[in-house]
Amino acid sequence: MEWQQMLDTFARMPPADQQTWLRMAAGLLALMLGMLWLESRYFRSSGRGRSWLAVRLVSAVAALLALAAVVVPARAVGGPAALGVFLLALYTVAPLLWFGSHLVVGRRVKPSLTRTESLVLAVTGLAILAIPGTTYFAVEGPLYAASREIGKRREVPADNPTLEHKVQAVQRYNLPGVGLIYTQSLLGAPDTRLVRVELRQSGQWPKDQSVAHPVFCTNGNDVHLMWSAKEEPPYLRLHWAQSNGSVVRAEFTPYTQMLASPPGAAEVRSTDCVMAGFKRVAASEDWQVQAIGLLFYLPTGGQALRSLIQKSL
Repeated sequence: MEWQQMLDTFARMPPADQQTWLRMAAGLLALMLGMLWLESRYFRSSGRGRSWLAVRLVSAVAALLALAAVVVPARAVGGPAALGVFLLALYTVAPLLWFGSHLVVGRRVKPSLTRTESLVLAVTGLAILAIPGTTYFAVEGPLYAASREIGKRREVPADNPTLEHKVQAVQRYNLPGVGLIYTQSLLGAPDTRLVRVELRQSGQWPKDQSVAHPVFCTNGNDVHLMWSAKEEPPYLRLHWAQSNGSVVRAEFTPYTQMLASPPGAAEVRSTDCVMAGFKRVAASEDWQVQAIGLLFYLPTGGQALRSLIQKSL
Protein backbone atom coordinates (compact mmCIF):
# COMPACT_ATOMS: atom_id res chain seq x y z
CA MET A 1 0.00 0.00 0.00
CA GLU A 2 1.34 3.42 -0.93
CA TRP A 3 2.18 5.94 1.78
CA GLN A 4 -0.50 8.42 0.67
CA GLN A 5 -3.10 5.65 0.69
CA MET A 6 -2.05 4.75 4.23
CA LEU A 7 -2.49 8.34 5.39
CA ASP A 8 -5.87 8.57 3.65
CA THR A 9 -7.03 5.33 5.31
CA PHE A 10 -5.81 6.48 8.72
CA ALA A 11 -7.61 9.83 8.37
CA ARG A 12 -10.91 8.00 7.69
CA MET A 13 -10.64 5.69 10.73
CA PRO A 14 -12.86 6.19 13.79
CA PRO A 15 -11.10 8.18 16.56
CA ALA A 16 -10.81 5.11 18.80
CA ASP A 17 -9.01 3.17 16.07
CA GLN A 18 -6.73 6.13 15.38
CA GLN A 19 -5.74 6.22 19.05
CA THR A 20 -4.87 2.52 18.96
CA TRP A 21 -2.63 3.01 15.92
CA LEU A 22 -1.00 6.08 17.45
CA ARG A 23 -0.21 4.18 20.65
CA MET A 24 1.36 1.39 18.61
CA ALA A 25 3.45 3.90 16.65
CA ALA A 26 4.53 5.59 19.88
CA GLY A 27 5.61 2.22 21.30
CA LEU A 28 7.73 1.43 18.25
CA LEU A 29 9.29 4.88 18.31
CA ALA A 30 10.12 4.42 22.00
CA LEU A 31 11.77 1.08 21.17
CA MET A 32 13.95 2.68 18.50
CA LEU A 33 14.91 5.58 20.77
CA GLY A 34 15.64 3.14 23.60
CA MET A 35 18.08 1.20 21.44
CA LEU A 36 19.81 4.43 20.46
CA TRP A 37 19.97 5.49 24.11
CA LEU A 38 21.64 2.22 25.12
CA GLU A 39 24.23 2.70 22.38
CA SER A 40 24.96 6.26 23.42
CA ARG A 41 25.22 5.27 27.08
CA TYR A 42 27.83 2.63 26.27
CA PHE A 43 30.03 5.01 24.29
CA ARG A 44 29.59 7.95 26.69
CA SER A 45 30.94 5.77 29.48
CA SER A 46 34.26 5.62 27.61
CA GLY A 47 34.24 9.29 26.59
CA ARG A 48 33.29 8.59 22.97
CA GLY A 49 29.75 9.91 22.91
CA ARG A 50 30.50 12.41 20.15
CA SER A 51 32.20 9.74 18.08
CA TRP A 52 29.09 7.55 18.35
CA LEU A 53 26.87 10.46 17.33
CA ALA A 54 29.02 11.15 14.27
CA VAL A 55 28.76 7.51 13.16
CA ARG A 56 24.99 7.50 13.69
CA LEU A 57 24.58 10.68 11.63
CA VAL A 58 26.53 8.97 8.85
CA SER A 59 24.18 5.98 9.25
CA ALA A 60 21.25 8.15 8.20
CA VAL A 61 23.09 9.31 5.07
CA ALA A 62 24.33 5.79 4.29
CA ALA A 63 20.79 4.41 4.55
CA LEU A 64 19.53 6.89 1.96
CA LEU A 65 22.47 6.21 -0.36
CA ALA A 66 22.04 2.44 -0.06
CA LEU A 67 18.32 2.75 -0.78
CA ALA A 68 19.01 4.90 -3.83
CA ALA A 69 21.66 2.47 -5.04
CA VAL A 70 19.07 -0.33 -4.99
CA VAL A 71 15.95 1.45 -6.24
CA VAL A 72 17.23 3.93 -8.85
CA PRO A 73 19.01 1.41 -11.15
CA ALA A 74 16.07 -1.00 -10.96
CA ARG A 75 13.63 1.73 -11.99
CA ALA A 76 15.95 2.91 -14.76
CA VAL A 77 16.11 -0.58 -16.26
CA GLY A 78 12.44 -1.46 -15.79
CA GLY A 79 10.72 -4.57 -17.15
CA PRO A 80 11.61 -8.14 -16.12
CA ALA A 81 15.30 -7.24 -15.73
CA ALA A 82 14.47 -4.75 -12.95
CA LEU A 83 14.19 -7.51 -10.34
CA GLY A 84 17.61 -8.88 -11.24
CA VAL A 85 19.20 -5.44 -11.02
CA PHE A 86 17.45 -4.83 -7.69
CA LEU A 87 18.71 -8.09 -6.15
CA LEU A 88 22.23 -7.58 -7.50
CA ALA A 89 22.47 -4.11 -5.98
CA LEU A 90 20.86 -5.30 -2.74
CA TYR A 91 23.53 -7.94 -2.15
CA THR A 92 26.56 -6.06 -3.48
CA VAL A 93 26.43 -2.27 -3.62
CA ALA A 94 24.13 -1.71 -0.64
CA PRO A 95 26.21 -3.77 1.87
CA LEU A 96 29.43 -2.11 0.68
CA LEU A 97 27.93 1.34 1.20
CA TRP A 98 26.42 0.49 4.57
CA PHE A 99 29.21 -1.45 6.27
CA GLY A 100 31.99 0.41 4.49
CA SER A 101 30.77 3.82 5.64
CA HIS A 102 30.59 2.65 9.25
CA LEU A 103 34.09 1.20 9.16
CA VAL A 104 35.63 4.28 7.51
CA VAL A 105 33.92 6.85 9.74
CA GLY A 106 34.44 4.77 12.89
CA ARG A 107 38.19 4.72 12.24
CA ARG A 108 38.44 8.45 11.46
CA VAL A 109 36.44 9.95 14.32
CA LYS A 110 38.35 11.11 17.38
CA PRO A 111 38.47 9.23 19.65
CA SER A 112 38.14 6.40 17.15
CA LEU A 113 36.03 3.27 17.36
CA THR A 114 37.41 -0.22 16.97
CA ARG A 115 36.62 -2.24 13.86
CA THR A 116 34.37 -4.52 15.92
CA GLU A 117 32.49 -1.58 17.43
CA SER A 118 31.92 -0.06 14.00
CA LEU A 119 30.57 -3.35 12.66
CA VAL A 120 28.33 -3.75 15.72
CA LEU A 121 26.93 -0.27 15.13
CA ALA A 122 26.25 -1.22 11.50
CA VAL A 123 24.37 -4.35 12.60
CA THR A 124 22.39 -2.61 15.35
CA GLY A 125 21.63 0.18 12.88
CA LEU A 126 20.08 -2.39 10.55
CA ALA A 127 18.06 -3.72 13.49
CA ILE A 128 16.77 -0.22 14.27
CA LEU A 129 15.89 0.39 10.62
CA ALA A 130 14.19 -3.01 10.47
CA ILE A 131 11.61 -1.91 13.05
CA PRO A 132 9.76 0.55 10.79
CA GLY A 133 10.48 -1.64 7.75
CA THR A 134 8.91 -4.80 9.18
CA THR A 135 6.13 -2.75 10.74
CA TYR A 136 5.23 -1.34 7.32
CA PHE A 137 4.67 -4.81 5.88
CA ALA A 138 2.96 -6.04 9.05
CA VAL A 139 0.33 -3.28 9.01
CA GLU A 140 -0.45 -3.55 5.30
CA GLY A 141 -2.99 -6.33 5.87
CA PRO A 142 -4.92 -4.51 8.64
CA LEU A 143 -4.81 -1.27 6.65
CA TYR A 144 -6.20 -2.99 3.57
CA ALA A 145 -9.00 -4.40 5.71
CA ALA A 146 -9.68 -0.95 7.16
CA SER A 147 -9.74 0.62 3.69
CA ARG A 148 -12.24 -1.99 2.49
CA GLU A 149 -14.46 -1.21 5.46
CA ILE A 150 -14.17 2.51 4.71
CA GLY A 151 -15.10 1.79 1.09
CA LYS A 152 -18.26 0.00 2.20
CA ARG A 153 -19.38 3.07 4.18
CA ARG A 154 -19.25 5.24 1.04
CA GLU A 155 -18.93 8.43 3.08
CA VAL A 156 -17.28 11.52 1.65
CA PRO A 157 -14.83 13.18 4.05
CA ALA A 158 -16.04 16.01 6.24
CA ASP A 159 -13.59 18.45 4.60
CA ASN A 160 -14.57 17.44 1.06
CA PRO A 161 -14.52 20.52 -1.24
CA THR A 162 -17.66 21.47 -3.11
CA LEU A 163 -17.75 19.79 -6.50
CA GLU A 164 -17.62 22.49 -9.19
CA HIS A 165 -19.22 20.21 -11.77
CA LYS A 166 -22.94 20.59 -12.37
CA VAL A 167 -24.49 17.35 -11.14
CA GLN A 168 -27.32 16.19 -13.37
CA ALA A 169 -30.23 14.11 -12.10
CA VAL A 170 -29.90 10.33 -12.06
CA GLN A 171 -31.78 8.72 -14.96
CA ARG A 172 -33.35 5.23 -14.93
CA TYR A 173 -33.57 2.88 -17.92
CA ASN A 174 -34.41 -0.77 -18.56
CA LEU A 175 -32.08 -2.70 -20.86
CA PRO A 176 -32.89 -6.14 -22.28
CA GLY A 177 -30.69 -8.74 -20.65
CA VAL A 178 -29.60 -6.37 -17.90
CA GLY A 179 -32.67 -4.86 -16.34
CA LEU A 180 -32.64 -1.59 -14.49
CA ILE A 181 -29.65 0.69 -15.02
CA TYR A 182 -28.80 4.22 -13.89
CA THR A 183 -26.96 7.02 -15.65
CA GLN A 184 -25.71 10.36 -14.43
CA SER A 185 -23.66 13.19 -15.91
CA LEU A 186 -21.33 15.65 -14.20
CA LEU A 187 -20.93 18.71 -16.42
CA GLY A 188 -17.73 20.72 -16.17
CA ALA A 189 -18.01 24.29 -14.90
CA PRO A 190 -16.76 27.27 -16.93
CA ASP A 191 -13.13 28.32 -16.36
CA THR A 192 -12.21 24.87 -15.02
CA ARG A 193 -10.40 21.97 -16.65
CA LEU A 194 -10.84 18.33 -15.71
CA VAL A 195 -7.41 16.90 -14.91
CA ARG A 196 -8.10 13.37 -13.70
CA VAL A 197 -10.86 11.12 -12.44
CA GLU A 198 -10.11 8.23 -10.09
CA LEU A 199 -12.35 5.33 -9.13
CA ARG A 200 -12.10 3.87 -5.62
CA GLN A 201 -12.42 0.09 -5.49
CA SER A 202 -12.42 -1.87 -2.22
CA GLY A 203 -11.42 1.33 -0.45
CA GLN A 204 -8.30 1.75 -2.64
CA TRP A 205 -7.47 4.51 -5.08
CA PRO A 206 -5.62 3.45 -8.26
CA LYS A 207 -1.84 3.34 -8.04
CA ASP A 208 -1.15 3.88 -11.73
CA GLN A 209 -2.80 7.03 -13.03
CA SER A 210 -2.00 6.07 -16.64
CA VAL A 211 -4.35 3.08 -16.58
CA ALA A 212 -7.51 3.61 -18.64
CA HIS A 213 -10.49 4.16 -16.39
CA PRO A 214 -12.86 1.20 -16.76
CA VAL A 215 -16.20 2.29 -15.29
CA PHE A 216 -16.86 5.82 -16.50
CA CYS A 217 -16.11 7.95 -19.53
CA THR A 218 -15.12 11.57 -20.05
CA ASN A 219 -15.99 14.02 -22.81
CA GLY A 220 -13.97 17.20 -22.49
CA ASN A 221 -14.55 18.36 -18.92
CA ASP A 222 -17.71 16.28 -18.51
CA VAL A 223 -17.94 12.91 -16.77
CA HIS A 224 -20.64 10.39 -17.72
CA LEU A 225 -21.55 7.44 -15.48
CA MET A 226 -23.65 4.32 -15.97
CA TRP A 227 -24.17 1.37 -13.65
CA SER A 228 -26.69 -1.40 -13.18
CA ALA A 229 -29.04 -1.70 -10.23
CA LYS A 230 -27.11 -4.83 -9.19
CA GLU A 231 -23.90 -2.85 -8.73
CA GLU A 232 -22.80 -0.34 -6.13
CA PRO A 233 -22.75 3.21 -7.52
CA PRO A 234 -19.20 4.31 -8.38
CA TYR A 235 -17.18 6.29 -5.85
CA LEU A 236 -15.05 8.90 -7.62
CA ARG A 237 -12.37 11.45 -6.87
CA LEU A 238 -12.30 14.29 -9.41
CA HIS A 239 -9.31 16.56 -9.93
CA TRP A 240 -9.84 19.82 -11.78
CA ALA A 241 -7.78 22.93 -12.46
CA GLN A 242 -9.30 26.31 -11.66
CA SER A 243 -8.83 29.48 -13.69
CA ASN A 244 -5.84 30.48 -11.51
CA GLY A 245 -4.11 27.15 -12.26
CA SER A 246 -4.56 25.59 -8.83
CA VAL A 247 -5.75 21.98 -8.81
CA VAL A 248 -8.63 20.98 -6.51
CA ARG A 249 -9.91 17.49 -5.85
CA ALA A 250 -13.20 16.32 -4.41
CA GLU A 251 -14.85 12.96 -3.88
CA PHE A 252 -18.24 12.12 -5.33
CA THR A 253 -20.72 9.24 -5.22
CA PRO A 254 -22.54 8.27 -7.27
CA TYR A 255 -23.44 8.03 -9.69
CA THR A 256 -20.07 0.99 -16.01
CA GLN A 257 -17.89 -0.27 -17.89
CA MET A 258 -16.20 2.18 -20.21
CA LEU A 259 -18.38 2.32 -23.30
CA ALA A 260 -15.55 2.80 -25.77
CA SER A 261 -12.82 0.24 -26.31
CA PRO A 262 -9.17 1.37 -26.48
CA PRO A 263 -8.27 3.50 -29.54
CA GLY A 264 -7.25 1.62 -32.64
CA ALA A 265 -4.18 2.24 -34.79
CA ALA A 266 -3.92 5.84 -36.03
CA GLU A 267 -7.12 6.70 -34.17
CA VAL A 268 -7.25 9.98 -32.25
CA ARG A 269 -10.11 10.77 -29.87
CA SER A 270 -11.23 13.81 -27.93
CA THR A 271 -13.50 11.63 -25.81
CA ASP A 272 -13.72 8.05 -24.62
CA CYS A 273 -17.52 8.10 -24.54
CA VAL A 274 -19.74 6.67 -27.25
CA MET A 275 -21.44 9.90 -28.28
CA ALA A 276 -23.80 10.68 -31.14
CA GLY A 277 -21.99 10.18 -34.46
CA PHE A 278 -19.33 7.91 -32.90
CA LYS A 279 -16.96 6.26 -35.40
CA ARG A 280 -14.66 3.44 -34.31
CA VAL A 281 -12.13 3.82 -37.12
CA ALA A 282 -11.73 7.29 -38.58
CA ALA A 283 -10.17 5.99 -41.80
CA SER A 284 -13.37 4.13 -42.81
CA GLU A 285 -15.65 6.90 -44.03
CA ASP A 286 -18.52 4.54 -44.96
CA TRP A 287 -18.28 2.62 -41.68
CA GLN A 288 -21.15 3.14 -39.24
CA VAL A 289 -22.07 1.68 -35.88
CA GLN A 290 -24.81 -0.92 -36.32
CA ALA A 291 -24.98 -2.24 -32.77
CA ILE A 292 -23.47 -1.57 -29.34
CA GLY A 293 -22.93 -4.26 -26.73
CA LEU A 294 -23.00 -3.25 -23.05
CA LEU A 295 -21.37 -5.34 -20.33
CA PHE A 296 -21.91 -4.91 -16.58
CA TYR A 297 -19.45 -6.81 -14.40
CA LEU A 298 -20.99 -7.58 -11.02
CA PRO A 299 -18.96 -7.34 -7.79
CA THR A 300 -20.08 -10.86 -6.83
CA GLY A 301 -18.36 -12.26 -9.92
CA GLY A 302 -19.91 -14.75 -12.30
CA GLN A 303 -21.18 -14.05 -15.78
CA ALA A 304 -21.45 -10.40 -16.74
CA LEU A 305 -24.80 -8.85 -17.62
CA ARG A 306 -25.03 -8.22 -21.37
CA SER A 307 -27.28 -6.09 -23.49
CA LEU A 308 -27.22 -5.47 -27.24
CA ILE A 309 -28.53 -2.19 -28.65
CA GLN A 310 -29.09 -2.42 -32.41
CA LYS A 311 -29.65 0.35 -34.92
CA SER A 312 -33.17 0.52 -36.28
CA LEU A 313 -33.44 -0.36 -39.98
